Parts: sequence; structure tokens; C-alpha cells
Amino acid sequence: MRMRLLAMGLVPGVEVKVKSRAPMGDPTTYDVKRYSLSLRKDEAACVLVEQEPVMTLADADPGRLRVVGITGGRGMRTRLWAAGIAEDVVLDKDELLERGPVPVRVQGRSVQIGRGMAEQVQVVAAEQSARACEAPTGPRVGRDSESGER
Repeated sequence: MRMRLLAMGLVPGVEVKVKSRAPMGDPTTYDVKRYSLSLRKDEAACVLVEQEPVMTLADADPGRLRVVGITGGRGMRTRLWAAGIAEDVVLDKDELLERGPVPVRVQGRSVQIGRGMAEQVQVVAAEQSARACEAPTGPRVGRDSESGER
């Protein structure tokens, strides 16, 4: 079973996201390396995952962050992309005031993002994401950045 899962792309350090579930919960479809993979519960039980602590840009503490997802629609993604913010982009969040826009630095530019937009941007601490990409020391095969699923 291990060799079969490795051949399907479930290698150490790969990012795994839950895409969809069948009505009775079996099988579940996952996004792995730009393709979809469906696994039954008994197959998924053989995969050990580590969940990243995901938060919104509005809720994150100031510091270096990596964007892992954007929950808004096409228009929201377009506006954020125009500001230099997209998935896998590393940005620096500056200190913010109690109210008003969220100040960030992206690719050397200072950008102010409205709180509503910042709540649609999912981020993790940049140093945590770097550690997650290192070679695993144990039997960890992948990580799920959304729900902790296997």
C-alpha cells in the first residue's frame, strides 16, 4: 500500500487539500500536486498529515506571512492579484491601527488592504511554512492546510 500511495504522489512534504467528499463520506477527493486524487477511508488512513495553523490576514499578528488561499470570488482574486497578493506569495504585515485598512508590504511595495478583503486572505506564518517543506524526520507523508484530513 505504501508504494502505491507514493506512486500516486503522496510523498513527504507534499501539500494535500480536501477537494470534495462523496455523500456518505467515502471516497474523498484530494488536490495533490495539481491533480485530483480520490481515496477510500481505508487508503486515506495510511497517510499521516500535519495541519498548518491557517488564519486570515486580518487576524494574523504583524510579521512575515505566506498566502495559502483566497476565499473570495473572481473579482476579489483579481483585485488582490493587482496588488501583488496571490497564493504562495510571501508578504510582511505591518502594525495596524484599531480600525481601518490592513497595511502590508508585498514585493517591496506598501499596500493598504481593506479589512473585508483581508478577511478573505488565508495565511500561515512564513517560518512555519518553510519548516513544513523540510525533509520529514518521522513517518509524516503530507499535510492538509484546510481541515486536518488525510
